[in-house]
Amino acid sequence: MARRELKVLFLSTWPPKPCGIATFSHDLSRAMLSANPQLDYRVVAINDPGDAFGYPPVVRLQLERESLASLRDIAAYVNASGADVVSLQHEFGLWGGFDGEFILPFLDRLRVPVVATLHAVPLAESTFNQGNRLRLIAEIARRVRHLVVFLPDARDYLIDGLGIAPDKSSVIPHGAPVFDRSRRDDARARFDISERVVVTTFGLLSRFKGIEDAILALPALVEACPALLYLVLGRPHPYEPADFYPGLQRLVSSLGLDDHVRFVDRFLDDEELADALVATDIYLTPYRDLAQVSSGTLTFALSAGRCCVSTRYVYARRVLADGRGVLVPPEDPAALVQSLRPLLADAELRERYGRAAGEFGSTLHWPKIGRRYLETLEAHALPPRPLLSR
Repeated sequence: MARRELKVLFLSTWPPKPCGIATFSHDLSRAMLSANPQLDYRVVAINDPGDAFGYPPVVRLQLERESLASLRDIAAYVNASGADVVSLQHEFGLWGGFDGEFILPFLDRLRVPVVATLHAVPLAESTFNQGNRLRLIAEIARRVRHLVVFLPDARDYLIDGLGIAPDKSSVIPHGAPVFDRSRRDDARARFDISERVVVTTFGLLSRFKGIEDAILALPALVEACPALLYLVLGRPHPYEPADFYPGLQRLVSSLGLDDHVRFVDRFLDDEELADALVATDIYLTPYRDLAQVSSGTLTFALSAGRCCVSTRYVYARRVLADGRGVLVPPEDPAALVQSLRPLLADAELRERYGRAAGEFGSTLHWPKIGRRYLETLEAHALPPRPLLSR
């Protein structure tokens, strides 16, 4: 069936900003374009104060998220842009004001249908500003045409917990690239880890990611597996205290683990990240926030067919079910030791988990996810404009 000529305006962070949502939106745009070559899209990039990135030409304007004047100007641009639909990314730290409050007056000004992807939904297990965040989600739902979430659990909560109409939201899984697992030997040589048993965590680092818990588990694990190397890939989150990252490094040194932990303090490009994942033996997300309903990094690890170990946050419980990974309680280094020790000792066991992860991960590849997003955006876009008569 022929696709319509759809004009989509993305409102999101965007590469080269080192941000998981930026990567998500960029990958989504490419997947949608592959599904519909008639797609025409533009981007308004969301900036933090002080950002100064060299964006590609597809980024037409930049929204200063803490500036109400910028929000007003961008709303006027969107309304005049000729877009058929807006694909808006939402996370509470992405928009200005406390918990992203500034998104509400911004949405009030828009006259173009908005499909909002919710990268965070404050489920009942969440305690951080939960009441205000639930209010914001409900207010956003009133102002947009449609909501997309990554998990059925999140949609159920929107319906049962917030009273949002069932037809107002859809579940579309988080997408992931296709990884070339045949590059494993070359990738391990590239990172100089050919003789190591590698556990990896990547992404923007924060106190809520549980890196300290993983480090505290390492002495017992290194004793059982002297070849162990823990790769911690990514920058600290810009809102973390200045001593957060040096504190992790000091902890490693104080435990005598300098030969067993490697920090890479930068945002890896696509090729480096792909190599890091296929070179990994065990992928670890020791996150402390059990209400987390998305994880791009865990999604990538599933697509790469890695053996995954994770704390029991909502997203991990869903995607690692049915033998696709190992779940542990949060903030419990001893539990990490108990779960990781048999995996470090048994390559065949790791491979078994990796195969199950890879089978599930193949359902998350971007071409499939891009088509589903495209169908959703088409369903909620402005109707096609009539041709002028001759």
